Amino acid sequence: MVSVFAILWIIAWLAGDAAMGHAGSSHNPWYFTANEIAAAYRYQENFGARLPQPLRAQNCVYGAADFAAAYYGARVRLPCRFIMETLRHLKEILELGAARYLFPLDLDHAHLGISKTLWRERYSKLPGEKILPAMMEDPKLVALYHSAEHLTAVDPKTKKVNPAAKEWLEKRNILAFYDGRPITILPPHPQGNGVSLEDG
Repeated sequence: MVSVFAILWIIAWLAGDAAMGHAGSSHNPWYFTANEIAAAYRYQENFGARLPQPLRAQNCVYGAADFAAAYYGARVRLPCRFIMETLRHLKEILELGAARYLFPLDLDHAHLGISKTLWRERYSKLPGEKILPAMMEDPKLVALYHSAEHLTAVDPKTKKVNPAAKEWLEKRNILAFYDGRPITILPPHPQGNGVSLEDG
């Protein structure tokens, strides 16, 4: 069994920070143009390795209530509601153009969070291995997705800005909710970087 932290990779399987001015440097292998990312995605779709040990959560799509996973070495049951809400997030993100691909060069992770008040009241006294399974049940859970983490809007050869890539970067910080609310695209960071969850 794989760790629950691989959840977004599994969901992608189920569903089928430099400033922009420096990102296009040909000496920085972290960044790729939109065309290079598209080519890498096509290659991975056609020839790349698939997940070696995916969570077996596909029954969630067919109405199951929960699924088995490994967490802290123990077998736990996790809610399918979390999977279905995350699938909804990913669909909305793709439809709004905040990400184009579900793979490592674009959208492949989220930061989960709850309010400090909720943490103190509900989670701070739980043993470590019970925290994440309990949070996945909580409709007050939020996810902060960062897409386009490896995207440069500046063509390294021409040094010109690609307007479509710039727009993609400006939508790269996405707040998503587990209570059914639609996702929110946060205002862009002035340097194209990822933003953090708000204080509190």
